[in-house]
Amino acid sequence: MTSPLSEAEGAFLLCGFMMTLAAHRQRDPVGAFRWFERARAACGPPGLFAQEYDVRQRRLRGNLPQAFVHAQLLQAAVRLSGDPAS
Repeated sequence: MTSPLSEAEGAFLLCGFMMTLAAHRQRDPVGAFRWFERARAACGPPGLFAQEYDVRQRRLRGNLPQAFVHAQLLQAAVRLSGDPAS
């Protein structure tokens, strides 16, 4: 027997950084930094991100390392830094 999807899925880490960018675009710096720090805190001991984070078991799940999450982290960090070229 399989468990319902809501019990089997973790937090998709890419979405946390996308929410950072969305809050930044809406001129909500506090919200943007909160989303950024929340997503950034979900990395493993070597500083790498996986595809998902299991919030109940507090561990990384899925593909590791996940290049798309790392790319989104870098994009969000540049935007939050205030770099005019971003």
